[in-house]
Amino acid sequence: MDLELRQAGPAETATDPDTGTTTLAYDHRDRPLTSTNACGITVWSGYDELSRPTQQRLGGSSGTLLAEYTYDTVSVGPTVKGVESGDEIRLRPVP
Repeated sequence: MDLELRQAGPAETATDPDTGTTTLAYDHRDRPLTSTNACGITVWSGYDELSRPTQQRLGGSSGTLLAEYTYDTVSVGPTVKGVESGDEIRLRPVP
């Protein structure tokens, strides 16, 4: 995999021989804001005040909701809620 770096900060593009080139854009806190794959599909990511991911949407901040992440007050990881099924999956850190 090849990465193209900015002068300061994280990679702007990543090229994989199997999936092609992915272009990344970042917000003012260097959090990945959008990711556009080789097919031109863009996924936008939203964050809370602690820089934790809260949403992923197709195309931009008002696009189709792909995933939504909520957090409790105990440090066991985020809860991921399936958009289609509504099922919740608890992610826990590996010790």
